This record gives sequence, C-alpha cells and structure tokens, in this order.
Amino acid sequence: MWLRGRWPNTLAAIGLLLLPLGLASCRGDPELIADCEPHGGVTPICGFSNPEDLALVSDGAWLIASQRPPTGKGGGSLTALRVSDEKRQLLYPTDSSDVADRVVHHYAEGWGDANCPGKPDSELFAPHGIDFGTGDSGRPSLAVINHGGREAVELFAVRDADGTPGLSWLGCVPIPQGVMANDVVLLPDGGLAITNMMPSGSGLAGLMTRMKLSLGVDTGSILTWDLNDGWSEIADSAGSGPNGIEVSRDGSEIYFTEWAGQRLVKLRLLETGSGRRQSVDLPHHPDNLTWTRDRLLLVAGQEGSLLEIIACDGEGGSCAVPLSVLAVDPSTLEATVVLQHAGQAAGAASVALQVGDQIYLGSFSSDRIARVAYRP
Repeated sequence: MWLRGRWPNTLAAIGLLLLPLGLASCRGDPELIADCEPHGGVTPICGFSNPEDLALVSDGAWLIASQRPPTGKGGGSLTALRVSDEKRQLLYPTDSSDVADRVVHHYAEGWGDANCPGKPDSELFAPHGIDFGTGDSGRPSLAVINHGGREAVELFAVRDADGTPGLSWLGCVPIPQGVMANDVVLLPDGGLAITNMMPSGSGLAGLMTRMKLSLGVDTGSILTWDLNDGWSEIADSAGSGPNGIEVSRDGSEIYFTEWAGQRLVKLRLLETGSGRRQSVDLPHHPDNLTWTRDRLLLVAGQEGSLLEIIACDGEGGSCAVPLSVLAVDPSTLEATVVLQHAGQAAGAASVALQVGDQIYLGSFSSDRIARVAYRP
C-alpha cells in the first residue's frame, strides 16, 4: 500500500468528502510507536525505511526488502537482511552496481522491453512491490515496481557471492502511461504481471478515483507483459484497488487482492464463463500476497477504516495500525486467521512472509521489519 506519498495535495479534500459517507469513524490521528520493543509476541527489527514488500532469496538465508523513501519521491533502496543474525546488506543502488552490471551483461543478454531507456536514476529510485523468481532464461531474478524518475518494472539478476546476495540490473519494462502499479509477479513463461491499483494522476480525476476506492467501486485491473505482445489486460480482472498479486506454479491461476474491496480474487486463466473468477471476502484491507512452504497464500492487511490507514502513510514515524494475517487455501479460498495484532511493534503491515517457523512482516509506513512465530 502506498497512498499519501503519491497524492499529498488531495488528502484534505478526501477527508471532507468521506465524512458524510460515514467513513470517518476513526480514532483520530494514528498512534505512533515510540520504541523498538517486542509486543504481544511480535519482535521488531528497526532501522529500515518503509519496507513495503519482502522476498526470500539464497535458499531462505536472506530477505530482500523494498525500502521506499519517506516522501515517495526518491532515495529508496533494496536491502537484504540475513535471517540468522540480522546482518544487513545494501543491494541497490551501490557504488559497485555498474561493475556488477557489466559482468552480468558479459555473459547474458539484457531482459525486458527494447524501449527501456536505460538504468534507473539511483537518486530517484523508489521501489514498491517486488517478486523473486525465475527470469526469462531461467536465472534467479528480482522484479521491482519503481516509481522514481519513471514508472517501470526494473529487472535484476540475483547473484550469490560467498553466501551474500547481490543484484545486477538487466533491463526494465516501462509501465503504460496512466497506470498506478502496486505489485508485480514473475510468470513461468518469462513474462510478468502487475496490479494496476488505479489510474495515476491528481486533481479532480485523482479525487474521484479515491472516492471510488472509499465506496469499493472498481478502479483498476491486472496487466500482463511479455516480449512478443507487450502489455495486455487480463479479462475479468477488474477490482477496487488491486494490490498484491501471486501466481500458481504452472501459471494457470493468478491471485490478487482488492485493497479497498476487502477481498481475495482467484482467476483461472484457462477457463471461460462463470467459473473463471472466484473471490472471498476478507476481514481486513488486504495488501501483499506470498506463498508459504505448504503452498498456502499469506495475506497481510490493515484493519480499521480507510481514513485511519491513509492517515498513517507519511506520518514520519511507525504507526500502530491494527493488522491481521490470513492463510488461504488456494483451492477452496478458505481463510484462517494466523495473526491478529494491535500493531504495536509491527507498524502498518503490508506483507507477511514465512521464513522457517516465523512470519516476517513488512510495513508501508514504519522504520521496521517484525517477526512473529508462525502457527498455521
């Protein structure tokens, strides 16, 4: 989730318009977390900057976190956290990035759209959703939504140097104009899919879009890209604030969350008719999706009103927004609550990722990653 950093000029108007709709029944300004202490079984790991999404690499030894800048305008990074001892490693951008990129391109062609204008501006880099998987030639790869300096999916090769991960930029796929992308998933055929949360833009059009979010009206859809056909929209994928996205191993099913619509959607891509789309209502505003080792979908989300959640973004601290994590059976869409928490210690959770017998929580607006025992 990422709202305030994108549209700072419209929040006051949004609040005034939502009041008559009865959506302003929040508890006032979000409570800020003043310490870095465990609370209710949740242990924080502080010193991050809005680690909105997480991915597991190096056989589970390291996490990669997408750290978006506080203003939403640039200066973000991709940083690794070693699970065993919480050592951190800056992955991108770094002073050695250019050298590593030349080494990779020496033995592998670039990846992405031929119209990619080149590497992202490191000073403007602003990562959002990320996904680790297999790239176009079978190599370990990371796809990253980038809002800094351009709207694009940045593509990286993931290297392993003596047990420490590294990233080498390979190319990009520019995102169509007018699309506000949130999350990305690598597809088994070498392509990718993104959630188009809503149209980008501000002013009156932007205000109307966020009014639609407040009412649970469709604002976006799912887009796919491949080298031959470019971008296309998946049929029957409209939703209210499409946010997190995942794909089945064989690529026949795509799952995505509707953040404003409070539901999880399953699309059977090889089917037509009424059986193509299934959904389940959820008790929170669902954000990112990840797979557990047992192939359940972990759905992290924020509880409370949209105004409470939006107010947390950009507060300059770690908000204690109530959160919950659900484990969903992909075949039946049956959801089980595996964590419910007041938000103290964790911040405003946007992703839950299983690592061994723990769940690691990322946050769209906080200085921390948090971990908690996983009890499915």
